[in-house]
Amino acid sequence: GADQEGADEAFIHWNAGCDACGTCPIRGRRFRCKDCPDAMGFDLCGDCFDLGLHNVGGRFAQEHTPQHAMEQVPQVPCVWARLLAENQHLTPAALNTLIAMQYQAFRAHREDEEGSDGATITDSEVRSASDSDTDTL
Repeated sequence: GADQEGADEAFIHWNAGCDACGTCPIRGRRFRCKDCPDAMGFDLCGDCFDLGLHNVGGRFAQEHTPQHAMEQVPQVPCVWARLLAENQHLTPAALNTLIAMQYQAFRAHREDEEGSDGATITDSEVRSASDSDTDTL
């Protein structure tokens, strides 16, 4: 069926927006076209899929047609997504900053214990991590 067993309606697909209603990012169930090229893709949120809106052309002039096959995208949470779900008061950029700060503290502690002089994260790397695309985490 269309419903994924145990689908979490709070799950966030950070790298995808709905080509019918424009919701971005997609929360809950996500469907993608198996026939459209991955470079542009064609995605629908669960509500638009249930309404049969797979016959729209897409927000970016994709060549999606109603004859294309749609598939549900599995919800595979990464550690970053779990942290963000548990800390919904934080923005993705704020969470990235906290993770970078925690990593830097860990490295400093490890260097103190081991007497290592390994590389540390620079302030510019922390800012870069905070501003980076969340899909890469």
